[in-house]
Amino acid sequence: MAADRRVAEGLEHLKEAEKCMKTSFFKWKADYDGAASAYTKAGTCFKTAKSYDQARQAFLKAAECNVQNNVMFHAGKAYEQAGMMCKELNDLNRAAQLIEKAGHLYREHGVPDTAASTFDRVAKLLEPTNPQKSVEYYLIGSDITECEDRPRQAADFQKKAAKLLVRMGNYDRAVEVLKVEKKFQIEGENGPEVSRVTVELVLCQLARGDFVAAEKAYKDAYGIPGFTESDHCRELAELLDAYDENDQERLSSVAARPMFKFMDNDYAKLARGLQAPGGGEGGKKKKAELLDEGIEEGMEKGQLENQEDGGGEEEDEFAGGLC
Repeated sequence: MAADRRVAEGLEHLKEAEKCMKTSFFKWKADYDGAASAYTKAGTCFKTAKSYDQARQAFLKAAECNVQNNVMFHAGKAYEQAGMMCKELNDLNRAAQLIEKAGHLYREHGVPDTAASTFDRVAKLLEPTNPQKSVEYYLIGSDITECEDRPRQAADFQKKAAKLLVRMGNYDRAVEVLKVEKKFQIEGENGPEVSRVTVELVLCQLARGDFVAAEKAYKDAYGIPGFTESDHCRELAELLDAYDENDQERLSSVAARPMFKFMDNDYAKLARGLQAPGGGEGGKKKKAELLDEGIEEGMEKGQLENQEDGGGEEEDEFAGGLC
């Protein structure tokens, strides 16, 4: 019953909006301001009644009226609300398009903070279904906050983008994004986060099979205050050494340590999956062990043969002596 009342109330607001849009001989221009307000009220009523399709249509009309009235902030709000109604209708692509449109309106008309948070929301919305597009939205958010001289916020957007790229297995681009994040973290004087990014960079470079680049990323962090005394430094040194020595058993052991294990899940998984080049020293050890065993077996066989030969001579010698 309550939902029915809200729908009926929304329909009344729609009638009011339509009156505002009408022109006549004495009214040459539509009342876009009044219509936008009425459409917004109608959309809110339909939203409360969970009549999402009606709400979407009402918010879209409110947005169009606000654009005509050159009130871009409210136009953005209306587009954003329409996008959220599309989300409720499980039309995520259309939802993303409308929310993105809202974000651009906010950015173009002087509200960058709202724009950045809008792109953050639409990026999160698309993470499960379209991670590549989500990455692009995170990078737009980073660009907005960078222009506002907020390096820590810009770094946070880069961090989210890099994580998605790692999840997709796109390590080449993840490296590029992490390098930008590191730059922002340095500008923001955020030492602990620079150390974290260094670990992630090393892991991504090793996943690409580029030990030289991984070692360079590690050594570049020496200038970060506190890095050389940190667990990050010690554990990375062991990881790189195990990889360079082609010791798969040791590499896996180091990657299973708490520092890597309790990283963000995408990077923890990346660390666990690292493979030493050439199959790992474990294979070498097995070959060496087999070789040693072969040598030992050969020696034992030779000793037995010598013993058998020697035993035969002794028997012959005794045989001769008895004669």
